[in-house]
Amino acid sequence: MLCPACGDPMVRQSYEGVPVSMCTRCRSHWIGNEELLEILERRERLFAHAEVERVLAAETHEAPRHTPARPARKCPSCSAVLKEARHPYSNRIAIDRCPEGCGVYLDEDELESLQ
Repeated sequence: MLCPACGDPMVRQSYEGVPVSMCTRCRSHWIGNEELLEILERRERLFAHAEVERVLAAETHEAPRHTPARPARKCPSCSAVLKEARHPYSNRIAIDRCPEGCGVYLDEDELESLQ
């Protein structure tokens, strides 16, 4: 699996006991939807399942489309162009989601920021 941002190989690792793929070059993460749900549910302060589902459905909070400075990123699983959305609780976190439901791409430190 190649990183959607820099094209380097991603390696499987454990994040809080959940398997994720991480790029060793740009330190970004590719996470399946189920794995992201599990990570978000493990937060120190637990939220209701419906609230976590709302985070995963971030497409309703569409961010401006890709700027020329950042080319469109593609899903490392199916090659669909990832849709950028803003996290519903923090507009500074951009979540790149596969429109086919393969998973989400998070830049360096965004996974930690979600928690």
